[in-house]
Amino acid sequence: MKEIAVVANEQSYADFIKECLTVYFGNQAKINAYSAEAVDSMPYIREKYIAISGFTVFKLIYDKIKESSVLQALRFTMSKAQIDMLKDLPSGEKILLVNIDNRKCMEVITQIYEAGYKNLDLVPYYGDESTRDMSIRVAITPNEMQLMPPGMEQVINFGERVLDVESVIELAEKMQIDGIFNSEEARNARSSAVLTSGGVTKLLGENENLLDQIKALMELMDDGIILTDLMSQIYLANQKAKSMLRNRSEFIEGFGISDILPELRMGDDSRRLKASEKLISVGGVNLVIKVSPIFSDKTKRGNIITLRSFDELEDQQHSIRSRISGTRHEAKYVFEDIKGISPKIIEVIESARRIARSDAAVLITGESGTGKEVFAQSIHNASTRSRYSFVALNCSAIPENLLESEMFGYEEGAFTGAKKGGKAGLFELAHKGTIFLDEIGEMPLPLQSKLLRVLEEKKVSRIGSLKLIDMDTRVIAATNRNLKDMISEKKMREDLYYRLNVLPLQTPSLRERKEDIPVLLNHFMAAMHGDWKYSPKALEMFCGYNWPGNVRELRNAAEFLCSLDKRFVDIQDLPDYIHQVKNTMSDHRYASQPEMGEYQTNLKFLLREGRKFELFEGILTVLGTDLDKHQRWGRIRLEEALAVRGFEFTETEIRNGLRLLSDMGYIKSAKGRGGSRMTAAGSELLEDIKRLKHVSRS
Repeated sequence: MKEIAVVANEQSYADFIKECLTVYFGNQAKINAYSAEAVDSMPYIREKYIAISGFTVFKLIYDKIKESSVLQALRFTMSKAQIDMLKDLPSGEKILLVNIDNRKCMEVITQIYEAGYKNLDLVPYYGDESTRDMSIRVAITPNEMQLMPPGMEQVINFGERVLDVESVIELAEKMQIDGIFNSEEARNARSSAVLTSGGVTKLLGENENLLDQIKALMELMDDGIILTDLMSQIYLANQKAKSMLRNRSEFIEGFGISDILPELRMGDDSRRLKASEKLISVGGVNLVIKVSPIFSDKTKRGNIITLRSFDELEDQQHSIRSRISGTRHEAKYVFEDIKGISPKIIEVIESARRIARSDAAVLITGESGTGKEVFAQSIHNASTRSRYSFVALNCSAIPENLLESEMFGYEEGAFTGAKKGGKAGLFELAHKGTIFLDEIGEMPLPLQSKLLRVLEEKKVSRIGSLKLIDMDTRVIAATNRNLKDMISEKKMREDLYYRLNVLPLQTPSLRERKEDIPVLLNHFMAAMHGDWKYSPKALEMFCGYNWPGNVRELRNAAEFLCSLDKRFVDIQDLPDYIHQVKNTMSDHRYASQPEMGEYQTNLKFLLREGRKFELFEGILTVLGTDLDKHQRWGRIRLEEALAVRGFEFTETEIRNGLRLLSDMGYIKSAKGRGGSRMTAAGSELLEDIKRLKHVSRS
């Protein structure tokens, strides 16, 4: 036989519920009654079906419930006999409704009003003498006489409320038991109960097809959906709502909404006729919860409660803003798109990766064409804001009189020519993402003041509006100008400069990383689907050019070569402006190549010691870092420096490499602990190694 465990706070109340259930289930189920204290001494509740008197009990016994158990929260209502006991109460006179807490008071008051006694002015009382209206002399209670205040002239104790028939039916359905109303006693119990808990039940419960359709529809909704009756008891909830509220309770149907979400403060729900909305944190997640009344035939039947994740709402707003603007604000570059092998560019990339982990403002400085926006996009895509917009604004490309409206937006009618309906500014579009302010040094001083205020207050207001809009946007600014000089010239606000320059990043010019030129050329060639080879002289001329336009100019040169549609590129194929500066190549360190005889000597040495090619490159690279300081490197210090740079050589290999380089005059090694330093010939050898590597790659 199937067994039911009935659990209540007090044993006497559990026994009362057992008697009520026995009327319906008779000999079809064995019913056992327990107090919450008795359950606490058990390892677990052995019965599969558990009927509990309320949410408080559920919390007390939660750890004793097995995963396979089936739970039913019981609801209670008033019998017709109990309602009849109230018929002689004075109309319009204040009457105390005495119960254990405010929610239980309001539950009973709602049932009394739904039974037709709306003429009674019932006032909840649950033991707080400090707030009691001492003029009230009449009180009623559902068997909570221990809380009855003194001085009452008339008291009606209408006794424990009876079981709501609907919760009995729900339990029978879960147990797959039919015929619970077959006995005369059960039929009498059903007919004697006043169906006051069923605002929603009246609307849906009598039509199973409609109920099934509504359940299916609720599951299709993206939001969490809860239906409650007039007493704020949860009648239905979809899986999304249950998932959102799992941190509050694994089981919610049948409980009062105030048990699960006390922040809503439903109060006398029968009188709540307008929708309300509230932001509540549940398990660390912010939920926007809206309570809307349900009406049928102009009569309130209950509430529909929608739960939406605040973060999901912001994501939707972000998507809508982007669609309204008609532009996809996306960052396409990542750090892997920044090509180069030079220590200079590698160091800057690593700094930028660290910056991406922060959320502070960034100021990128560097010459025109060095890839400041590529770095800005890469920082955005490596940050926690990568799911949101990357909005770029060139402060010099927009006329001064339009720049403010582009940045902050405007309301309809704010100025002549303002778009109907207004327009969101770029800061709004960048909400939760990143805004990139390129050429920040070109921003007019008055607008700099407004930008500073926006950055400090994290709020923005459209032109023509007094409304402040919260803003969560990371700012990355960039410039090719010397902002400190501009501060001295009163063209840049000093406070804005320091507000932006929290995390500085300097992009290197191409002449500072000439060893990257062949790498970049090959990258551009592949991007343009080209396929050509360079002569050594052509590559040498490329590397000797000053590149005032930096990487942008180099890309243009690659496009020029691609247009030639040649398989082999020689000196005469290079753009004219590179030929015009060939006589100045000796001014640059990369162009300081050895004479052809020295080059042949170096080449023979490298060919002879080919297996040590990488070893020589590593040693000379490290020794070359302090060349201008005329410092000497000891072998242990050299070994540590090589390891840091990714070169893995044994102590013996390093010692042999130093000996070979010293024998050829590429380094000078002092005796004992004097250390080693690179000679001019060593510098030339290192340049030849780099050139050979690049030529072999091309």
